Amino acid sequence: MPRNIPLSNGKLLVCFDDQYRMRDLYFPHVGQENHLGDNHGRLGVGIGNLFSWVGSQWEIDLRYETDTLVAKAQLSHKKMEEWKWAPLISVMTKTALSVGKPK
Repeated sequence: MPRNIPLSNGKLLVCFDDQYRMRDLYFPHVGQENHLGDNHGRLGVGIGNLFSWVGSQWEIDLRYETDTLVAKAQLSHKKMEEWKWAPLISVMTKTALSVGKPK
């Protein structure tokens, strides 16, 4: 399966597929051991009493910010219309992957 959004800082490599599932996790040596193996990590979103795993029922827009290596994931769900996820920025630092709303 293709990896749509690879993010790396040289010591940590995280790759996401088209459903925003984490497919690869390499640390501390990129390319040596994939800590997820044949598994994947999913993102779940809960608001009040609603919960959904991010997947095919979501509208997912994955891209890089223009002229950068900063990834942007915009996710929305029909049942959670009152709450649209603001563009999420995933930025690799020297030590970690940070995920949060842009400033």
